[in-house]
Amino acid sequence: METIHYEILELSIGGYHSSHCWGRFDFRTGLVKTMKSEHNEPYKEGESATITQAFDADDLSNHVRHFYPERWLPEYVNPGVLDGIQWELKILYNGGKEARTYGSNDWPQLDGSPGGQPGDLFNFLLVHLNHSLNRWHFDF
Repeated sequence: METIHYEILELSIGGYHSSHCWGRFDFRTGLVKTMKSEHNEPYKEGESATITQAFDADDLSNHVRHFYPERWLPEYVNPGVLDGIQWELKILYNGGKEARTYGSNDWPQLDGSPGGQPGDLFNFLLVHLNHSLNRWHFDF
């Protein structure tokens, strides 16, 4: 398994009766842009909902180095749940490789297979993204 060198990590997560959170972490510049909207409210670009700040790219890379995008499926969907949580994760890594995955009420397990719980890989990611922001931004 090749070493992952992150360039961009972008995450969007939201769902029924919850806020919608988005963040784009640029490991090349050390800047992250985040936006958050409350239930059924649009993003307000340029207003207080949009924040650009620095983050420790080396520290975050170290914490998420166990994510292997090539193991992910294109989508993780549990059709038996209505009004749940939807998310999308995009990563640009290793000189321009791109990985995208999407989920609706299902999450990848640590090995990338479906049927994971939010506390597996995904919750691990949220904890470390929030830690790198020094605030709680991503939730579900």
